[in-house]
Amino acid sequence: MRIVSFDYLKEAYGLLNANGTKVSNKRLRRMAYLDVHQNNYTAYELYNNYKKIVNSEAANNQLMVLVIVIGLITAVMLFIFT
Repeated sequence: MRIVSFDYLKEAYGLLNANGTKVSNKRLRRMAYLDVHQNNYTAYELYNNYKKIVNSEAANNQLMVLVIVIGLITAVMLFIFT
């Protein structure tokens, strides 16, 4: 099995614990491997729950970054044109 970053595992473990899903370290590594290296896998219900939690957090982070960037661009435009 390929190596998955420890930081990714730690972040995923925190997200799952916050959502009320307790998993063992071995199971977490397997789900992270499936998520990183075989992302079209859908036959495992716990993995589907894991993927939903991790993807929703990633979408929230992308939305926050988008709002910050649009805010910065707007501020720069206002500063330049006024």
